[in-house]
Amino acid sequence: MIDIVTNRLANLHNVLIQLADKDSRFAMTGNPATYAVAYRPVHRNTEDFIDLWRWPLSVGSVLPTVPLALKVFGCVALNLEATYTEACERCRIP
Repeated sequence: MIDIVTNRLANLHNVLIQLADKDSRFAMTGNPATYAVAYRPVHRNTEDFIDLWRWPLSVGSVLPTVPLALKVFGCVALNLEATYTEACERCRIP
């Protein structure tokens, strides 16, 4: 999930953590307005878990490479900066 909405004061990831009644250690510290989060449901030792990766984002900074969970394939690296750059080029956005 990439949250780039800057005109509100909520952090969707943190709201989801609260709604799931999870410990605050899973929330993003500082409640950043823009961020990327990756989730992967996993089953380990007869228990279900969600792997979680978080990145605060800032305007003008390089976007991270994040894991994209694919069923059967595990995780593949998704380079958000390269994807964003290619999208801008294809749409002719300077």
